[in-house]
Amino acid sequence: MYDTSVSSRPPIPDPMKREVRQRCGFGCVICGLPLYTYEHMLGYANVKRHVAEELTLLCYKHQYERTHKLLPIQNVLRANLDPYNLREGVSAPYTLHYDGPDCIADIGKNVFSFRDEAHDTELIALAIDDESLISFRSDRSHWLLNLKVFDKNDDLILQITDNELIYSIDP
Repeated sequence: MYDTSVSSRPPIPDPMKREVRQRCGFGCVICGLPLYTYEHMLGYANVKRHVAEELTLLCYKHQYERTHKLLPIQNVLRANLDPYNLREGVSAPYTLHYDGPDCIADIGKNVFSFRDEAHDTELIALAIDDESLISFRSDRSHWLLNLKVFDKNDDLILQITDNELIYSIDP
């Protein structure tokens, strides 16, 4: 039987999502993983509404545990008051996975295509003032992304090093 309760609920408005992401430190409030879902702490089926203060961020593991009653709501509520990333000042690392000899980077209207034939190749897709902002490194046909994002004050705010995503939550 198909459950229509999820598909019939209205989407969470983008401004509300942004508010929740900022309040939760852009990651799971329990472990800090930067891949997350929006969790209705009171249960959408119970309240049938989207309210920013009633939403939190949980990674796939903690959302699964919460859904299957393996993670008590008290733990989620406590973590929501003291999110991991805000407490630690940095996200939990997450490793990206790329494989194969070909690498295609689509940056705006520029498309870069690389093929690793020499093995252990490094390719710079974007550099400014001799600083590599986007590059790819092949390690035995496994592509590793390196990325640096700076704010308007030239402070590093997001970095991916060899596919490992780490970011600062400081403003």
